[in-house]
Amino acid sequence: MEVTYGAREKAIIVAFIKTGELFGEIGFFDHHSRVRTLRAMEDSVIRTWDQESLERMKNREPVLYGAFVTLLARSICAKFRTSCAADSRSGPIINRKVTPAISG
Repeated sequence: MEVTYGAREKAIIVAFIKTGELFGEIGFFDHHSRVRTLRAMEDSVIRTWDQESLERMKNREPVLYGAFVTLLARSICAKFRTSCAADSRSGPIINRKVTPAISG
């Protein structure tokens, strides 16, 4: 799956999702976020979870649910770290002096 960002005419490819990888993790936590656009580059099968089935898992299988949420959180963290590493190769994003506030 191809992951893009931006308007369709000017979309930038930012990643490729491989077999077995997760996507849509942020939407799991905020129930509506759509950060990127995905496009299947070949016939694909995806597994989706709706809020009702996740709520059922949480109630019936709390240990499994906990492991699932941990997996989602780790996936988000890995993507964040990869993104930060790419940004650091491009140089500093913010370059300004910060002066601490003095409390009186």
